[in-house]
Amino acid sequence: MSVTIIEISLVAGSIKVEPYAPVLDKSKKDKVKWKAKPSTLDFVVCFGNKTPFRHKHFFSKFRSESGPIKITPCGAEEYFKYSVEIGDKVLDPGIIITR
Repeated sequence: MSVTIIEISLVAGSIKVEPYAPVLDKSKKDKVKWKAKPSTLDFVVCFGNKTPFRHKHFFSKFRSESGPIKITPCGAEEYFKYSVEIGDKVLDPGIIITR
């Protein structure tokens, strides 16, 4: 099991997410943690109709870690788009889940 840290920051007025589309392995029980940089930055992460995790929403102040992957990807891997919101700014990166 590993935890992938996804850093969220504002650069020149735009949201930056690093890594942009990490690969998580369900069989290895990988998790993700969204982390604000700087830590005072408030963000909301929102998955649309389909999320690979138990929850659809994650926040800078609480529930910033995904927990285990709850779905089995269609095929060898599946891409899940999500939105990062900071104030009125939005960015739509994703996560790739493998079996």
